[in-house]
Amino acid sequence: MSDIIRQPLHYLEESATGLPADVQQQPLKPDAHIVIKPNSAGANLLCPRCGNSYLHHRGVVTYDRSEDAETVLKTSVGVGKTTVHLVAQVESGNPSSRRDGLVIQFWCENCGGGDDGSSVIELTLAQHQGETEVAWRFTPMQPGD
Repeated sequence: MSDIIRQPLHYLEESATGLPADVQQQPLKPDAHIVIKPNSAGANLLCPRCGNSYLHHRGVVTYDRSEDAETVLKTSVGVGKTTVHLVAQVESGNPSSRRDGLVIQFWCENCGGGDDGSSVIELTLAQHQGETEVAWRFTPMQPGD
């Protein structure tokens, strides 16, 4: 999984981004960001791979773990089925290093990220020391994609 990018979300002061006026960007570090596009109901989440707004939910994974437990109860819902497994924390995919986590999986109409189950785009929520961390996990597009 060394090619997965994990990008935490931080809200910073508004700055010149080079994006259209109706697109907001929350910069994280050079060349890494989470982008939303405002709409009448709130905002559209944009694909972290290509910037398109046509993301589709693919599934949800929850991780139920007592603090620093060696195992986690992993529940996956999506693509017409639900699975529940007790798995080792180190092999679970839990976005939290110590407690509970949640992953919302997406696929993108534009770049195809996750449409066939490979290179799934994931929005992660993790509990860590009383705080909730939000991040993206995804495989970056390769040149020519």
